[in-house]
Amino acid sequence: MNSRRKFLAQSSRALLGAAAFGMSPFIPQANAIAPLVAVAIVQTAISVASLFSHGGDGMESLLRLQVEMLKHIESELSIIEKGIQEILTRLDELKEIVGELPRQVVLEENRIAIEGLSARYAEVRDTYIEEGRQLTPQLDTELQRDLISPLRSARDKLMSYPQPQFVLVPTICTACFVESLAMAMATTSPERTKQALLRYRKWFVQVSRGKSESSLEGKVRMLQTAQFADAKTAHDAAASPTTTMCFTDGHEQRFNSGLVSWWKKCFNDQISTTVTPLRDATISESAKDMLRRHLLRPDEQPLEVSISTQLLGGWEARYTGNPIHSIGNDACPGTGHTLACTTNDSSARANATALSDRLTSNGLQLMSLQALRDAAERAIAFIDRLEPSLKKAGAA
Repeated sequence: MNSRRKFLAQSSRALLGAAAFGMSPFIPQANAIAPLVAVAIVQTAISVASLFSHGGDGMESLLRLQVEMLKHIESELSIIEKGIQEILTRLDELKEIVGELPRQVVLEENRIAIEGLSARYAEVRDTYIEEGRQLTPQLDTELQRDLISPLRSARDKLMSYPQPQFVLVPTICTACFVESLAMAMATTSPERTKQALLRYRKWFVQVSRGKSESSLEGKVRMLQTAQFADAKTAHDAAASPTTTMCFTDGHEQRFNSGLVSWWKKCFNDQISTTVTPLRDATISESAKDMLRRHLLRPDEQPLEVSISTQLLGGWEARYTGNPIHSIGNDACPGTGHTLACTTNDSSARANATALSDRLTSNGLQLMSLQALRDAAERAIAFIDRLEPSLKKAGAA
């Protein structure tokens, strides 16, 4: 827990630093902020997912949870809220990661409401404990009227917002967890509790497993196709260096007969490719954590492609011809190549840069979306453990 809090603090400082300087020593300026937004999304989603790992087999487990895990839950919710705030402070960069965003006003208004109601729950729960874990009529009224009811109103507005909704997963997860605890403490009827949990389950299933490309599964599948194809291209190039014949600048000699001889220095230009994970400390730590949790495949992480060139086997070639029909830009005798070595290297570097940019951009998106999908799936599993009949009802 301390390490995660420290990590988010470091991410926050790095985010502010990158914003101040507008650059990163490891990544192109166009991506200077987006990687840190991806880190905030990943860490927040993982914190959200950990909330649901403590659920038992029913509402009785939630009642025990309120006593046994209070400090842990509060610290997790604090980290989640901080992560959400970090994400939303960079809406422009967030759009690069997750695409189209909900309207900021609707998102912020109801997110703040859920944040405040989470704090209200802690206040009510502490009162409940101080009063010997007896739910007085006054406390029950406050739970139902001042906590559960406005919490449902805030999450209903967010749940009803048009797709894509997956950026809302951490906030809805928080609402689900707090509302579940509140219903366990209150005298909420079993059927009303079931209907509330069923609403959450349907939302998480739609966002995570929906058939449209705007669902997490659809978006991940589309990005995986592009990322795996680019990763294969990069790995194939790394496994088989290319060799292209080219020439460097030469010199010429003019004869009294009017003919001209051109000399060119010819080489075999060998280009070697290297593929490595993105050289950014915060991204690397998050990617390793996701790989360890089996939330990410190796080629889904952001990758960088670099090349190195080496001119081999130089020899000199001579051409003689009429200067009216200059062949000074021709290449080495008998090869048919007319490519200058500088042109060959520039083209190879441009292709490597474009490939590297795609692997970085799609990798950052995959990290973010896979973490959000894991949080949504953990929430679904949590709800199913609370009420087994929900799984069948939610699939209808």
